[in-house]
Amino acid sequence: MRFRFNVLIVSFSMLAACGGKELSREREARAAPPASSNAPPITAERLDDLTALAIGAALEPGRRTAILQQLASGSLTIENYVKDLLQRPAFSREMVPHVVLGVANSPPGNYKLASLSTKQIEGIPVYYAKTPCTLADTVDVHPWWDLRTTVKVCSASYQPKALKTRSGVVCTGVKASPSAECGCGPNLISCTKDEAHFSEVADSLYRETAETISYIVDNELPFKEAFTTKYSFRDRNVEYVYARDQIYSGAISQVPDLTSWPKDGQWAPRNEPWPGAHSGILTNRQMAWMSDGPRDRMRLFYSRGWCVEPSSFGVEVEVFRKTLRGVKDMRFKAEGWQRLAAQPGCTTCHARMDYGMQTFTGYPGGSESLTVTPERSQHKKMGPIYGRDINDPRGEIPLTPQGFGEFLVAQDEFRDCMVQRVERHVLGSATSSERAELSKQFQKTGTIRSLFEKALLQYAKRTPPVRSAAPKFNEQIRPHSEPIMADRVPVSDRLIALATEHCQHCHMDESDSLGFLADLEETRMLKRHDLIWMANTVAPAMMPKNAEMPEHERRELLLGIVRALSPDPTWAANATAYWLGDGFQPSRSHFIGALRNRVSMAAVGTPPPQGEPAFVVDDAFEESLLKLTPGVLIQMGQLAITACKGKQQQERDDCLLRATRPDVGLAD
Repeated sequence: MRFRFNVLIVSFSMLAACGGKELSREREARAAPPASSNAPPITAERLDDLTALAIGAALEPGRRTAILQQLASGSLTIENYVKDLLQRPAFSREMVPHVVLGVANSPPGNYKLASLSTKQIEGIPVYYAKTPCTLADTVDVHPWWDLRTTVKVCSASYQPKALKTRSGVVCTGVKASPSAECGCGPNLISCTKDEAHFSEVADSLYRETAETISYIVDNELPFKEAFTTKYSFRDRNVEYVYARDQIYSGAISQVPDLTSWPKDGQWAPRNEPWPGAHSGILTNRQMAWMSDGPRDRMRLFYSRGWCVEPSSFGVEVEVFRKTLRGVKDMRFKAEGWQRLAAQPGCTTCHARMDYGMQTFTGYPGGSESLTVTPERSQHKKMGPIYGRDINDPRGEIPLTPQGFGEFLVAQDEFRDCMVQRVERHVLGSATSSERAELSKQFQKTGTIRSLFEKALLQYAKRTPPVRSAAPKFNEQIRPHSEPIMADRVPVSDRLIALATEHCQHCHMDESDSLGFLADLEETRMLKRHDLIWMANTVAPAMMPKNAEMPEHERRELLLGIVRALSPDPTWAANATAYWLGDGFQPSRSHFIGALRNRVSMAAVGTPPPQGEPAFVVDDAFEESLLKLTPGVLIQMGQLAITACKGKQQQERDDCLLRATRPDVGLAD
């Protein structure tokens, strides 16, 4: 049975999935199932998982049987089957964007266009932004979404010459949008005809990023091009949005007629408002304004390109106050950022983000403007750029998005990040030799398809993991609820030394509610529930915060906790198996797109109906969060209810049982 879920996982997998850091690389390598020297035969389960990992789909029963027979007879090799999978449109258009974009795998969260309303006035539809007007107060306008037609718009909602407010705020900025000074601009370029039209445009902005990635994958271009090219693949909606930039910067007065632009989009260069203004998906409107401010943008770019995440953990409050003294706004304005970037406790994030931020000064925060501002660009200058912190200079680059993109992909962190993303998606965790092979492959070819191919073949040749039931928490461990145990227990010298070394900076303050280690060296005892909390957070590497604890020391600390808590050998064995075994590694789940397909196939034997589903939060889940948690099982139930709808009771019940089997959601 492939299902590896138990009461322990129900209790703690949400911690690991929602807030936990990935296990250390040593722990990941130890947990990965070894590859067999003689590759095992491909089973139906392994074939299904391999297919879902490549294209997010399940095989129809007849097709699965035929492929398994071909593999068994030798008329088809697993290598050729994987190559065929990776030529499918679903791989480049859906799977690669899902893996690469992660949290950005959705329409832009901060890019807004006002949606107009309509009212029939004397039998004529009239567009307006906030308040309807009389027919006498309307003007005839050729709207950007169809320049060949004419619509009537309330003049207060039109205002084609109001590009900035009297205070100088660009009319596309969030601060200006409610203002009566701003309207929809020339050809209504800052508005959509209704909410449905806005959703269509938002999806087009997302598709520009996904289709740009897809084009690069399909044409076997080095994947770094996704972060550096001046081209993009975009439809007519997005090209109009780029024209909006030119209108608000004064380069043109009205949008061009784009009737000849292919409806489904095309690969084309983007207009550069200044040299170096574009750099792959980084300057697509979906990515550039996914969130509000310049630092948010840099955090996203480094997250997607280098797999690094910022953290404010451990910064002293008084130090932060001194850094901010005399500064009015450090979020968007260039006030005191150099001091922040060099400040101990801050430099590990801000040296990288804030110096990188200088390359995007022509792309202000969404509050200021949702269009580029060429006058703010520093493209004529060069500036320093940093890696880990202020003590890790990486040279000087042109202060342009292009300069930043070229820097981003030239560093080892980019290669390691792309390898990590594919590794975690396909393998969950890799052995050191598997990871080395993946890194060598990407360094050799530079293409994401070849990297996926290598990882999928590694997956296919692995010995399937042996599943075994873990002990039940409520029946066998229960250390926190045992009434005969003392509240405080003595701990070993080694546990004290490890806790002091790795935990004292956060948990030694007796005035803090989390300062449970304050009197440790004096009493040499800890509360039982504090020890359990330590084990529950140290085992999945959620703690120590912002620090890589050596694996042998992590094991020592956990074993020390078990020894301190153990009422008997059985309890100790169960606790050791849980905290030092695989108790904090819930089974991997496929992402939501693959689950939609797999649930439907399990339920009724056919894929779900055609058509793009609405975006849900799960579409943007990172690979480390794709675990078979109770929440995923609930979602599978919801998908199953849809797939089985309309059937008679017994048939429906059977359908639901097929569709909600836990192994339908498992990725290995």
